[in-house]
Amino acid sequence: MEVSAYVLFAIGPLVGNAVLVLLGAIASDFSLDPTQVLIAVPAFMIPFAAVQLFSGAISDIKGRIPVILFGLVFYGIGLVLISASPDLSFFTFGYALAGFGFGFVNPVLIALITDYTSPSEIQGKMGITGALATTMVGLGPAIAGQMVIYGWRIFYTTFVIIAFLVAVILGVSKPVNSGIETEDGLANLIQTFSQELKRPVVLLMMLSGFLISASYGGIIIWTSRGLTGSFPPAVVGGVLMFLGVTGLTAGLSISRIVTRFGERIALGVGILSLFTSLVILISVGDITRQASLVFVALAVLILGWAAGSLSPVVLATSQKLSPGRRGTLAGLLTFSMFVGNAVVPTFYEPFFVSGMRSVYSAILVMSVFLLVTLFAFTRQASNQLDI
Repeated sequence: MEVSAYVLFAIGPLVGNAVLVLLGAIASDFSLDPTQVLIAVPAFMIPFAAVQLFSGAISDIKGRIPVILFGLVFYGIGLVLISASPDLSFFTFGYALAGFGFGFVNPVLIALITDYTSPSEIQGKMGITGALATTMVGLGPAIAGQMVIYGWRIFYTTFVIIAFLVAVILGVSKPVNSGIETEDGLANLIQTFSQELKRPVVLLMMLSGFLISASYGGIIIWTSRGLTGSFPPAVVGGVLMFLGVTGLTAGLSISRIVTRFGERIALGVGILSLFTSLVILISVGDITRQASLVFVALAVLILGWAAGSLSPVVLATSQKLSPGRRGTLAGLLTFSMFVGNAVVPTFYEPFFVSGMRSVYSAILVMSVFLLVTLFAFTRQASNQLDI
């Protein structure tokens, strides 16, 4: 079951980020500007984030597998609609439905994995999930860049089939957590949220998740947009794949780094890689020039360490704050992270008019806020945990 959970966890970012490379092909099919197709990002992320706010808590009460399977039904229908869409409106609706469905899947998978994990091993498991997520953020566009020659619709159809097969495997499994059925399930749900949202450490955790996505997610989304039209999809996908290389390394190494040096050092190295990547990109300025491509690839390669280390460390810490409410805390954190992703296209678009250097400068300011927030979060968490 755990392997199936990891596979399903990887599908989300792989499919979700493929649109970054498929922008040109989809825009051509619908006779639109590629920037208009970016509406798919918030269309997916807004319902995805909103549902995650409570789906993890529901799984604490009803059980992990029923909630995951419920979400996969809507996710699959959404992918079918995307692959059959005749225009942007239909395409956007399919993305919104897929986001709604996967919102019932993502945080519950995290809780499902930690249900099988001792507290001392949680950081390692969250490192694996972080490695998978970051690798798929890079690998998804790379795969889509190769498959686009067969048509962008084939890409989405392929993952409808894969998601269905994984759902079947999960459906016949026997989970450790079968839920806690109560007559007052809704009242318990409200009480749980009320208690957790009153804790400063939880609020700082959520703000950290939001800023992580708004910073490194902003770099990925707008770098993809900046390169679109100047380079073939396969080249753009190849550049983004560098994110997965170091992201995978960071995710698989983060447990050992935390064990030896602690969470603060691990987060510090991640922040350093984020700032280094931004300095390179701001120095380059015009990323559409052929000569700039190698520096963009280098910046993305360095960024991968931030992507593979920041969110796994925060996520692992969240799973230790209230062991009996892992689903709730996973939902609150992933909700915040994907709200951060959802606002990226809209928030940074005014800066895009002035050029990519303006976009990266705005992200740099966001990253400074992230640094301050992570420092405050680790201080609060240290009052409860040995960090």
